[in-house]
Amino acid sequence: MEKDSFIEWLKSAQQKDDAYFDVVKESQEELKILLKDYSNKQSGIALYFFIYKLNFIKNAIVDLCETDNLYSANIMYRVFLEHWLKATYIASRVMIENNDDVGNDYLMFCNLGEELDYGKSLKKTLDILGLEDDTGNVWDNMVEKFPQLETLSVHSVEAKVMQFKYRNIIQYLLKTNAPGSDWIHVIISEYSELSSYVHGGPQANEVVSEEDRHLKYKGMINFVYNMCRFSTIYVYGLIAKDNNEKIIHYINDLNKIEIVE
Repeated sequence: MEKDSFIEWLKSAQQKDDAYFDVVKESQEELKILLKDYSNKQSGIALYFFIYKLNFIKNAIVDLCETDNLYSANIMYRVFLEHWLKATYIASRVMIENNDDVGNDYLMFCNLGEELDYGKSLKKTLDILGLEDDTGNVWDNMVEKFPQLETLSVHSVEAKVMQFKYRNIIQYLLKTNAPGSDWIHVIISEYSELSSYVHGGPQANEVVSEEDRHLKYKGMINFVYNMCRFSTIYVYGLIAKDNNEKIIHYINDLNKIEIVE
């Protein structure tokens, strides 16, 4: 794809994305009010933040593509895929189970899992550097910080966190034929290929022609634009089950916006 053609296409795509995000901004305050009474509140909060996190990453990808920075764009695209998978997993669990279990697990146990990983990595770093370790037992420190952990164990926390790992999310989405699962076969391939960019592997040393670069940029932007819109409609649809009249008009506005092609 020639650079001029890419730039022309991008201008048209950005107009559609601006129209999408105008709806998101317009609905923000009303959505916050609705979330206060949403039956699956913790899941709703998690998904609300994912709408914005996905958009932040999307904007970074577009900026990198515009400046012809393929390496960094690939890294951010991989990050976007992981965020999108987690958001889709949470939304699918809420839709199928109609309870708040996945939101509670995500907000509580993923946070605890990060604390646990940090404590373990700190002890490992001190050992590698040959420094005195006066940090104490990682789990005991966590129980002191989070008293609710007294009835749990390290293994139970780690088991809860595992459901949000890449492979388990993929398996769940395919098994339940969740919305978005049609793209999983493409995502699996791209996710694996892009890991070399994230982790500094030799496959990321590829030299890509200008035409192929701009074709890659178009594919990336096309996906992130449409998936941000798709995810927002999905989340708004879940909330609309509790409060149809107040949110349904925003869903209609989003559906009227043309898909980026």
